[in-house]
Amino acid sequence: MSRFFLKCPKCESTNTEIIKDQRWRVGVNDHIFHCRTCGKSLYGAPAAQEVERQHDEWQKGAAARKRQEMEIARRAEAEAEKRRQEAAETARFVAALAQKKAKEERKRKEEAANNNSYCGWVTCDKGPKNTRALSRPNSKYCSRDCSNRNARDRHKRRTRAA
Repeated sequence: MSRFFLKCPKCESTNTEIIKDQRWRVGVNDHIFHCRTCGKSLYGAPAAQEVERQHDEWQKGAAARKRQEMEIARRAEAEAEKRRQEAAETARFVAALAQKKAKEERKRKEEAANNNSYCGWVTCDKGPKNTRALSRPNSKYCSRDCSNRNARDRHKRRTRAA
């Protein structure tokens, strides 16, 4: 909640002071209101009435400010809840996408394993009874050795042809 600042009735400045009138020593309401900006002064009962009027207005406004602050807090909480829900929905979407990708990857590996293609090196003898072996998943060769042999053979053929 904000503090109460007395305003000048003439210029609306908050650079004001209210002091007890030491000259008269007459009654309770003997105050002097003075604006340091425009020089407006009120003495006695009018000064006390002005202070009372402004304080009442401020209190009425304080209730409205309190309602406004509560409304702002409620909106912020609703917005935070909306962001949390969106984050949870995004997380569910990402998890579903990851599961889908994993399932596709498993399916692709199973298909490659069931493909039963033979090694890409023509003279491969690593299979049963010195025959061509089946290729590894994600490769057209049965081993690194057959891949290297094929690369050496291609290199020799290219150098002979040139």
